[in-house]
Amino acid sequence: MYYRGTKIECEDYNTKVTLGENYQGSTTSWANVTSNQNGEGFAILKHENYESDMTLIDKIPDSWYNNTELWKTTSKEHDTTFTLL
Repeated sequence: MYYRGTKIECEDYNTKVTLGENYQGSTTSWANVTSNQNGEGFAILKHENYESDMTLIDKIPDSWYNNTELWKTTSKEHDTTFTLL
């Protein structure tokens, strides 16, 4: 599940979770903010213990990524990152 909102809302949510979980060492933040490549919207992975007023979505739509063949997906336990090849 992800929250969809503005860049500032997603960054603020990341800060809220990061501070609440007191990440230290190799983990310094909750998740990366993902931007819609068409310029309309941002999303961030939902943490099970933190709520937000942003819109909750099941997944980030494939349509958010231009040229999806250029992206490599790396899945982790709580995070998915997309790296430009």
